[in-house]
Amino acid sequence: NSFCTLLLRGRIPDFKPVVRRPSAFELRPPHERPQPHTQRIMDDPRDLADDTHAAEEPEQGDDAPSSSSPSASRGLIPTAVDVHPLVLLSVVDHFTRINAKSSVSKRVVGLLLGNVVKGADGEPRLDINSCFAVPFDESRKEPAVWFLDVNYAEEMWQMHKKVQPRIKVVGWYSSGPDIGVNDVDVHLLVAERFCPNPIYCIVNADPAKKGAPVAAYMASESRGSNVAVEFRNVHTNLGTVEAEEIGIEHLLRDLTDSTVSTLSTKVEDRHVALLQLETMLGTIETYLNDVANDRLPVNPEILELLQEATNIAPVVHQLKTSPGMLVATNDNALATMLASMARTVTALYDVIVNRRQLRRAALEKQKAQEEEKKKKADEEAKKKSQDRADDADDVKKA
Repeated sequence: NSFCTLLLRGRIPDFKPVVRRPSAFELRPPHERPQPHTQRIMDDPRDLADDTHAAEEPEQGDDAPSSSSPSASRGLIPTAVDVHPLVLLSVVDHFTRINAKSSVSKRVVGLLLGNVVKGADGEPRLDINSCFAVPFDESRKEPAVWFLDVNYAEEMWQMHKKVQPRIKVVGWYSSGPDIGVNDVDVHLLVAERFCPNPIYCIVNADPAKKGAPVAAYMASESRGSNVAVEFRNVHTNLGTVEAEEIGIEHLLRDLTDSTVSTLSTKVEDRHVALLQLETMLGTIETYLNDVANDRLPVNPEILELLQEATNIAPVVHQLKTSPGMLVATNDNALATMLASMARTVTALYDVIVNRRQLRRAALEKQKAQEEEKKKKADEEAKKKSQDRADDADDVKKA
């Protein structure tokens, strides 16, 4: 239905299925290709201070450099990415609307808007504060066949540009849950039509899947593999402003269940974190096995990071027999037990007080009903006696 609607509106007059083949990026000479992120990140990020100011300045007329110019793209090389809650809410709403009447979940795609700002440490950070959906479809049997309505995306970007001239197209998003087969082709298309160095964000739109809500990636030249471009993870944070924090607090008031205790929430968070840690450790184990079996080349940067993570890990096997650790654990358990007992006693006291109030209210109501009945009975008796007296007077007069 969406394809028919787009065809009737004239959105895609020359639509052709996009089959996996050497892309325009791969067919270009090496000196004409857009430079990947890693070549700029390896330089000193402080050199981008002037580019940050250039990215924050508003555009002036048609002569101002567009977001696809090299000078603008240099400012979009951040050391970290901040994603606002409004972006996550928009992606989840897009995913829910598309899959409302579908038995099989479809992946959704859109463009990310934002700009480069200076962080507290003076380093450039990519601030993603808005986004919009783009019609996208792909074949389940042949993942290499897909369609992205670029004309619609350009029209939406022009409308956003009129309202917010300072923001730029900084990348694209999808609902994942993982990197797809055709994501490299979509990424190269976005890099060719909108911004040379886009950020790719995968947003977890399924509430049943616990874990990080968003993960950001950037494209770089592959090292030692048959793929020209590969994705590498970027440090991602959730950034908010004061207005967004207030809105999130109001939303949490409606979504948070007051019957769930804080302890159970903490346990669930620890469980999710441990599952995520287990997944990461499994990925590291797979990578090390592939390197040991000569299926992947040795990367000194990754090995250095693994060695650093191993060095800062606590020595758990020595702490297990430490008396101090046992004493601290027992003290924490005792404090938790006393707090639980106090909370239980307080709850029981509230129940007892509530039952007494209900009983007192029931007795007062019963007493009022009895008094009302007695008053009515007295009035009826008095009325009957008065009627009898009147009848007797009438008899005497007769």
